[in-house]
Amino acid sequence: MNKQKKKDLILGAFCEREFLKLYGNKYNKTENQYNVMDFKHKRKKSVIELKARRLPFNGGSGDGAWQIPKNKIEKGQQLFNQGYTFFIYMVFLDGLYYYKYHPTTFQDDLYTAIGGRVDRDNNEQKDYYYIKLDRFKKAKRQFCVPLKDARNKFYNVTECLID
Repeated sequence: MNKQKKKDLILGAFCEREFLKLYGNKYNKTENQYNVMDFKHKRKKSVIELKARRLPFNGGSGDGAWQIPKNKIEKGQQLFNQGYTFFIYMVFLDGLYYYKYHPTTFQDDLYTAIGGRVDRDNNEQKDYYYIKLDRFKKAKRQFCVPLKDARNKFYNVTECLID
């Protein structure tokens, strides 16, 4: 497996565990690691997709928006139409933020563009939704993506700095 992909999966699993420490009394992790949605409320019809970014909240695409894979939004829309509340939570270096989907504001909240990455041995460029920063709210309960030195510990990476 590509090193970057492995790091991303480790970071994602770490953030999911941290999320459950804060919200595990209300939400369960979905059973399959590769489900489109990460968490489902224990009693209510509510789902969450959690994304982790190694940047501060205001360090997005440069135009004031964060990219979310189109399939995540489309699945959330389907679940919303079945009576679910759909949230996207994003954890950054400086905290946890969320976006609550609603069809009446959806078109004003985002735009569609091609985006993605090529650093994981595949060209992952595809259509993404970009949700505007001002549509996110800071979560009441907080955790952050660890800084690089702390991340290296759970990636099992050591760095040698030579003067």
